[in-house]
Amino acid sequence: MHEEDTLLDNGHRERRDQKTLVWVVLFVTVSSLAMSCYGLFISITGPTLQFLAVNTDSRIDQVSVVLVVRSVGVFVGAIIFSALSSSMKRSHHLWSLSFTSLALGALLTVTPFLHSRALLGIVQAVGGIMFGYFYGGIEAMYLKHWSEATARPFVQITNVFFIVGAFLAPIIAKPFLEMESRHHTNARTCHIDSKNALYDTDRLAEADTFNPVIWCFVAIGSYVTLVAIIFVVLLLCGIEKKIFHDKRNEIEAPQERPIKEVWVLFILIFMYMFCVSNLMVFQSFIYSTAVCSTLDMNVRKASFLNSLYWIGNIVGSVSGVLVSRYFKPNLIILLDLAGTSASAIIMSIWGEENEVVMWIFTFLFGFFVASVRPCGVVWSNQVTNMTRKYMFIFFAGSGAGTSVMTHVTGDLFQIIPFSMVYVVAGVSLFHILVFTLMAAYRRYYLEQ
Repeated sequence: MHEEDTLLDNGHRERRDQKTLVWVVLFVTVSSLAMSCYGLFISITGPTLQFLAVNTDSRIDQVSVVLVVRSVGVFVGAIIFSALSSSMKRSHHLWSLSFTSLALGALLTVTPFLHSRALLGIVQAVGGIMFGYFYGGIEAMYLKHWSEATARPFVQITNVFFIVGAFLAPIIAKPFLEMESRHHTNARTCHIDSKNALYDTDRLAEADTFNPVIWCFVAIGSYVTLVAIIFVVLLLCGIEKKIFHDKRNEIEAPQERPIKEVWVLFILIFMYMFCVSNLMVFQSFIYSTAVCSTLDMNVRKASFLNSLYWIGNIVGSVSGVLVSRYFKPNLIILLDLAGTSASAIIMSIWGEENEVVMWIFTFLFGFFVASVRPCGVVWSNQVTNMTRKYMFIFFAGSGAGTSVMTHVTGDLFQIIPFSMVYVVAGVSLFHILVFTLMAAYRRYYLEQ
């Protein structure tokens, strides 16, 4: 009788585990779709940067300040999560993530109707805050609930969906940009020389005309709202209790060490994430670089080059998911940094004069840079617990890097449109040095 009861208990536990697995897959899928929304939000400003400049009567370097403000917002969002993570219940945490996604849909929808650079900056800053909060919250939840080895693929999958969203943004924008380009017969594709250079006198004469580029923001905003609604429905179905009910899944997190013991490591992590902003700078300026440098690409080719970068990111992220189960993060990081540096250097030497080089190494740069950030997060969590109050350090570094590099690149772009590639190459080399110091300090730290 005792053996029969044991078999029944085991059978019941197996059925419950299978149901839990289904809900976990559903949760990770919807959370990843929500992350794709933030990829769309971040990436859409790349191909539409010149539209936003004209829409707010600004130059490229002026409107690029809005991207700097957005990066500050990402940092603020990460700080808010770190401050609330210890006291907030998990259910409240999940509800707050769903509400940020709902608000993001509204912000994207109103963006093309903003004709003030200040208002555009506020919208991007608020969106950045929600992105920092959501990204930090999801990563911390994965690392806290599952073991470090189990969480690696989830962190990578989250990154994959962010990149998928970023990849889709230029594809969605492309037909509307082409419609808008055909609409203005005297249009130039490059907007550098003056505030109204993009459409010359044609733009001023047709200022009241509905611009078709607006539709790409409306379409993306609608998708984001739909995903947020699905997220809310899952929470109403009680998904939190269904996937977190089993205490056997709870793991003992790495010890959260006092700041005085790891402050040097945190400075290095900050610098590491500062360099990760290469991804954001490249995607923000690659379209404009393609049309304004001596490459002189048209809208179609520049949009495809932008998409090719994100295709490389997707392939690299999927590869990262697969290899993360078999290789340690430090090895993957070293290979990625070598690949990004080599690609950026080759582009900086031959890319502006040889279009084929630009096509090939834009893809390769996107491939290698894809898993640098998620592997850095997992690597850092091996040393000390980063899932609570220290999570903001990742976003502090990437936010500061994006802010500084975007502003510098925007200023240099006005002088030398191809300068973005030079900036990325220099930062890639510095990235190798930073991670070398991180690895050396970790070895020293563990020996102590």
